[in-house]
Amino acid sequence: RVCCYGSSSSLTPERYRTEARSLGYILARRGHTCVNGAGSFGCMAAMNEGAALGNGHIVGVIHEMV
Repeated sequence: RVCCYGSSSSLTPERYRTEARSLGYILARRGHTCVNGAGSFGCMAAMNEGAALGNGHIVGVIHEMV
């Protein structure tokens, strides 16, 4: 498992989202599970997209507000 946390903002520049997508894809193709904060936007979403394209596994860690 590889845990990567990054921006979850819809304003994240495309160059960072592109790199995160590539990272997710590479990790998935090498058999790693991608773990992150399950963001719907930004780098976390892009990493998940890449991992999905690489037929990988994704684990989203969501905290509980106390």
